[in-house]
Formats: sequence, C-alpha cells, structure tokens
Amino acid sequence: MRGDSSAPRIVAGDDPAAVHQRFAAVLDDSMERIAGIQQAARDGGDGRRPAWPMVVLRTPRGLDLSAHHGRAAGRGYIPGSSGAAARSPIRRGAPAVLEQWLRSYRPEELFDDDGRPVAAIRDAAPTGDRRMSANPATNGGIPLRDNT
Repeated sequence: MRGDSSAPRIVAGDDPAAVHQRFAAVLDDSMERIAGIQQAARDGGDGRRPAWPMVVLRTPRGLDLSAHHGRAAGRGYIPGSSGAAARSPIRRGAPAVLEQWLRSYRPEELFDDDGRPVAAIRDAAPTGDRRMSANPATNGGIPLRDNT
C-alpha cells in the first residue's frame, strides 16, 4: 500500500502491550525518516518528491483508555464483543479516569464561570480574511482563479 507521496506503516492489534510497543517503534522510525527527508532537502536533495511516513493505527474502539485502566481491573475492551457498552470506560466503571483526562486540559483556565471561552482564547481566534471560512485557499465557494 502506498499513498500520494506517503509510505504507510500499519500498526494493528488488540493486545494493548504489543500494540503500544509496535506503535512506539513505528513512531520513532517515522521521526528518523522525517529528519532524514529534511536533511536531504537542506543538502539540496535529488529533486524527487520524498515518501513521507504515514502511520495507520488499527485497534478496537476503546482500546486506548481501557488498555491502561480497564483491563487490569477486569474491565474494558472485550474481544469479540459488540456494542459500545462493552468498551465504554464510563459504563465500565472508569468515570474518574475520564474526568482526570479531561481535567488535564485545565478547563478552569480556558472557560469562565458561565462556560464561555476566556478572553485569551477568544482573542487567539483569527478575524476577517484570516478566518478559514473567509480564506480563498480553504473556502471552496470562492474561486481561486477565473474559470470562464
């Protein structure tokens, strides 16, 4: 499998420990490949388009959270099961884990008491022609060139 200027590496499985190790190794290798592509470009390159690394992660839904907090306690992803309830950390007794993860984003610094974004967040948003919806390069409704 090869994409448009990409060199895909597939990491798949349902064993959290094995997937974690393989994923880490593939990410390390990908970073080395990117550094090599960048260095070749700085050195003048050969004029060919490089094959950038691309990682495809195929795991059962819910494997990430249950791998660290559910399986050890006998909960989490159940191979061959159907429905989200078998894989959902909230229904499987791990709401504290989900809360801890969400609180790691420090929402008290991002939102005011009414739940609205604080001024620093609002001010960081682009305005006018800098907005994605108003930028001709990203808005398909504004022609980039005259097609008549």
